[in-house]
Amino acid sequence: QSYPPVKADMECASWLAEGSKKAALMVAHYNIPLLKEEEKQYYVNQIEELSARPIPCG
Repeated sequence: QSYPPVKADMECASWLAEGSKKAALMVAHYNIPLLKEEEKQYYVNQIEELSARPIPCG
């Protein structure tokens, strides 16, 4: 059981991390098509790997 403000801070940090992840994926969505094929595949692989990981909560 955590002190309520600590819980709120952890939840806020989790939402911020999720929002940052979504923002990064949106930028990638527009920029990846501009890359050379080998660069594209590298970044697609990185995104898939990172997308599969859960965001840590504390």
